[in-house]
Amino acid sequence: MNKANEGDYFGILMDERVTCFPFNVLEHPMYVGSAMSFFGTSFWYGKPVGFLLSVEVVIMYALAMLLEGPFTTRIYEMRDEYLRLKAERDGVPVEPKKQK
Repeated sequence: MNKANEGDYFGILMDERVTCFPFNVLEHPMYVGSAMSFFGTSFWYGKPVGFLLSVEVVIMYALAMLLEGPFTTRIYEMRDEYLRLKAERDGVPVEPKKQK
């Protein structure tokens, strides 16, 4: 199983947010890769309409990235807060999170 399928996709939360390759190079590698594929295909076939549609896709991806980043961060913060409160309620000592 690769990191894309065990990361924070499909509603699955990891213990930590995935920060290894390719996420240490690009924050949204799937968006960048598919956009490059769309542009490459439009150039390969020499179709201006394909290029324009690729631009439209990139605009939609940019919007998705603006919304997705803070949302994903908030999901992990909420999960961490829930676990901290649960541990306090159960009397389990909680170690502070390491900052990366």
